[in-house]
Amino acid sequence: MGVKKLSGFVTNNITLSTIQLVVNKKKCTDLCKGSKNLNEIFPTDKNSSKNDINLIIDANAFFYHLGNQLNWFNFDNLAFLKHLEMFLNRLISIDNLGEIFFVFDGMDTDMKLETIIKRSNERIASVGKFYHKIISSKKIKEHHLKYSLICATPLIRIIYAHYLLDMAKITEKVKVKFSYLEADAFIAKLVQEHDGYVISNDSDFYIYDIPGYIKLDTLHFHITKDSLFFKCDLYTSDLLEKYLGIPKVTLPIFATLCGNDYIKVGRYEKLALLLKNYKCTHKITNKIKNGHFKCISNLILDIYEKLNKKYENFNNKKKEQIQNLIIEELFGMINNETKDILEHKECQNKFKDSLNEYNLVDFKGKKEKVVSNELLSSYYSGKIFETLLNILVINHFKCTQYFENPKMDSCWNISQDIRKDTYEFLILRNYNKQTNNDKNKSNSKNNQKEDNYIITEYVRKNKKITTNIIQINNIKQKSMPKPLEERFNIYLKKFKSNNITIKKVPYFLIPVVISLRFYIITKIKDNLFITSNEKNNIFNKFYKYLKTRNNNNNKSNNNKNNTDDGNGKSDNDKNNTDDGNGKSDNDKNNTDDGNGKSDNDKNNTDDGNGKSDNDKNNTDDGNGKSDNDKNNTDDGNGKSDDESKTVLHYYEFEALLASCVASLTFTFLHKNMNIMRENEKKENEQINSSINNSSNYSIKENIKENYLDCNNMADVLKNHKNRCISLKNRWNFGDVKKDIHQYNNAIHIYAEFINLLIANSQLLQVLKITNDLPEFTSLFTMYHYLWEESFYFLVNSFKSTTNHQDITSIFTNLFSINVKKDKVDNYLNYLNDIYNNMLNAILIC
Repeated sequence: MGVKKLSGFVTNNITLSTIQLVVNKKKCTDLCKGSKNLNEIFPTDKNSSKNDINLIIDANAFFYHLGNQLNWFNFDNLAFLKHLEMFLNRLISIDNLGEIFFVFDGMDTDMKLETIIKRSNERIASVGKFYHKIISSKKIKEHHLKYSLICATPLIRIIYAHYLLDMAKITEKVKVKFSYLEADAFIAKLVQEHDGYVISNDSDFYIYDIPGYIKLDTLHFHITKDSLFFKCDLYTSDLLEKYLGIPKVTLPIFATLCGNDYIKVGRYEKLALLLKNYKCTHKITNKIKNGHFKCISNLILDIYEKLNKKYENFNNKKKEQIQNLIIEELFGMINNETKDILEHKECQNKFKDSLNEYNLVDFKGKKEKVVSNELLSSYYSGKIFETLLNILVINHFKCTQYFENPKMDSCWNISQDIRKDTYEFLILRNYNKQTNNDKNKSNSKNNQKEDNYIITEYVRKNKKITTNIIQINNIKQKSMPKPLEERFNIYLKKFKSNNITIKKVPYFLIPVVISLRFYIITKIKDNLFITSNEKNNIFNKFYKYLKTRNNNNNKSNNNKNNTDDGNGKSDNDKNNTDDGNGKSDNDKNNTDDGNGKSDNDKNNTDDGNGKSDNDKNNTDDGNGKSDNDKNNTDDGNGKSDDESKTVLHYYEFEALLASCVASLTFTFLHKNMNIMRENEKKENEQINSSINNSSNYSIKENIKENYLDCNNMADVLKNHKNRCISLKNRWNFGDVKKDIHQYNNAIHIYAEFINLLIANSQLLQVLKITNDLPEFTSLFTMYHYLWEESFYFLVNSFKSTTNHQDITSIFTNLFSINVKKDKVDNYLNYLNDIYNNMLNAILIC
């Protein structure tokens, strides 16, 4: 929440005690080496000592603290995880440590809406500045850059949370909590219960009645010859009380009058005027250098003294009673001068809400009732996140700004259809027809009626946040499917991938395969995919097939009531079954000539490159630029005449897929995952055989057949340490300048790809697949598939290669292969097979 200007005031005026938290050197070393199991290093000790130190960490503040220490130019999840691991290893090695609690913020509230919009616009500005620094920098060899305001993707926060959750599974030292609303009050309550210290950067902790507060910015790790320790400043609530000269019980009143999320004092003219002109008569406040704070302290002291004379044993009354009497007296002073009774009442109510927060009074009220117990249970266990639950609590969704080309349409546009489906499934999951509490599950405050939902999306348009209104209707006529397999089929269907070929892909590749399939289908549908002039290019048949299908569907969709089910199938086709490859019964007489051309295309000639007459303007000139781009000139600063849409070239798509394979060498494709077996050839034959097998195949069967133990992120990081391949060089500003036009396009392609992974993750959460399949708890973080820096290098390589289905030479040129020398060829061949199996599954017709 934060008290206006209080943090700087305390730092500049109040002397804090400096303490050392000594780190056990042997335990920390063992942790860093990963040579021992955590239970060996920290044996369970049920007899906790009174001297044990418990730390309650503001997880959001800690996340941004870590982020400010990292490079964000081509951000790498692995670098973030290593930094987090190092910091956490040191923390849990503190001598006499009891437990460390990481507490995450929860859902938003109405009062934070203005702050949300303000911060969203600040993020847009930060991304714009970051982008400009990259393309205009004169430091050619530089490859490090930080945001003015950290703009992480939503996936990074999920990765962060799940690393901590996974650590909590392997050591009792770590606990993870999710607050229902903003975490400040929840953290303060935990600190009181566990007699610990808060670690945060939030100025509200100067006000809460807690044992101690360590400002995160003062927490520094020191290494000497003989010892390791954290050095930090410790604040206790008596320090501010003594400096201001006011009773401790009045600190929440002081904070509220300073201004916080509940009250913006400047909006209440009479209250602001009273504080501004208040006469300061108390000598004890003379040392207060901030004039506003001095006036507030004098006002509080005057009221307190007046009430002390008026009421017998005033000092012995309960805290809430004293505060209420002070508020009544304060607003009595204002009431004599104000004419606006409604404004007066609003201000008074907000004042009380603010005090309730500082007093740790449970004020969730009716808001909590809009979320079902089942969903709350999933939320508190980290299987669904607050970003989605905001849809139920406050009827909005934040399309969080992260790095993209700011001159193009928002990268969130690529997933808008999937998001709407996700919202609907979330509402259906929350709405239980069999309970008597249906009204409690409605967010009817902001909606037309219980059966209809209106959701406000906050998304970038140009350089500002704008609203996008989504309406979900007829909820009561729909239901959430119960069987797992049915829900999993819906998951595949929404990504246009509900076919046996995709189902046969090893389960750990399914999220990225269906995301990439959806991406290329969308680009082809929108005429934004650029094929190759090469006759046998693998994309040409798929491109032609989709164009033919879309043309046929467009003809059948002339009826205005003809809706599309997400697989290009209209209502007129309801009796027309789809074989999973996008082909309906209506197509049974529509034969393919073997070149991806159907009978319906008899007037649509193919030029021999898999390209029809309709596509005559969608060619690649050999330089990665299509005819559609001929009027789209680049001014050298990445600015073109029309930058609203992102074109996807076939070689950029290949690079995107190859970067996923490269990233997977940290987890499922790591050399330690027993993939380099003697019967490797036999396995590949089995994979290819299963792809051609049209029998039914459940996700549970898939997991059983292809299971690899990469479920615990903390264990994977400890055991694998690095990817099996590493870049020989770093991508730098000089590489950007070699082809700014290409870089501009590549930036946005990667941003859109990330966005589809976000949409994929959210759909997995909402459909309860993360609840029912433990193996997908790791997958929905999507960290396995992301390595941005490798993508930019791979674009250049695929653009110039003549053999697009053999990645071994590309990988050999770009990467150091960190396996035994005699295994390098086998390992690269294995990665090549994985790449081609994934590509074939994506492009299945």
